[in-house]
Amino acid sequence: MITEVSPRHRQRTPARGAARPPGRGLPGESEGERTQRQLIELLNEIRVAMPGVQVLFAFLLAVPFQARFGRADAIDRTLFAISLVSAAVAVACFIASTAAHRVLFHHRQRDYIIRLGSRLLLAGLVGLALAMSFAVALVLGFIYGHRTGWLALALGIALFGAMWFVAPAIRMRRASGWEESRARAEG
Repeated sequence: MITEVSPRHRQRTPARGAARPPGRGLPGESEGERTQRQLIELLNEIRVAMPGVQVLFAFLLAVPFQARFGRADAIDRTLFAISLVSAAVAVACFIASTAAHRVLFHHRQRDYIIRLGSRLLLAGLVGLALAMSFAVALVLGFIYGHRTGWLALALGIALFGAMWFVAPAIRMRRASGWEESRARAEG
């Protein structure tokens, strides 16, 4: 498995913050080089997300075996179940990308692997955001009462949604609008 981008790619990286049109590679980059770089980036992103969801999932698997969990009410158990299932979905999505890569690697399916992996990574991030939000709500609700737990849940979902999905979507939309206006000016 390739773990880093070749020095040739590093030399052509645009300045920080410079926008590249979606679907296009770096200047002078061939289609094969672009696909290789995208695959490496995808696998590295999965490597970043996996440890967090693994630790959370392991923690959640141990919770029901704690003595105090027997005192959890129906709301706490529901929060726990949603968090556990969300973490399991995240793990499944992250590992599915790797499994698809392994199964299809020698079948010239890199473009498909990248498209599928990107979708699965996003789905896994949604699962991870929900798992973390519900886990925090469970813990704070158990300690301080359900009202605090619900507030933590709302804040967690808003925080993860804004930082992980809304801010990048706004940036993407602004960048594509910039590209369109630049193309109209040049055309």
